[in-house]
Amino acid sequence: VHATQTDAELRHVNAAASDVKANEGKDALDKLTGVAARGERMVERAQEKQALERLERERSSILIRLMQKGADAKTERQREACNQMYNLIQKLHTQSEKEQLAVEKCDRHLQ
Repeated sequence: VHATQTDAELRHVNAAASDVKANEGKDALDKLTGVAARGERMVERAQEKQALERLERERSSILIRLMQKGADAKTERQREACNQMYNLIQKLHTQSEKEQLAVEKCDRHLQ
């Protein structure tokens, strides 16, 4: 009877140990999943930053070309058209920057 009771206690301890290992494994998996998700968000932010930097270079290039075209314009009308396009691009850029700041503020608030 004593051996049977010891066997039952041993099975109970082994089952409890298995539960502990399973919980530890689940906790480790949860932590890894969280790390992977943070890594994915970091990659996404880096890609967004690169895209924004590329767009900024393109915008600057366009503005430079507009200034050159305006300076080389043969008529006042051409010069004025270049100035209007230049001002519109600057206005849109300022608006875009404000929107980007608002999005970043929301992202920080949600984290």
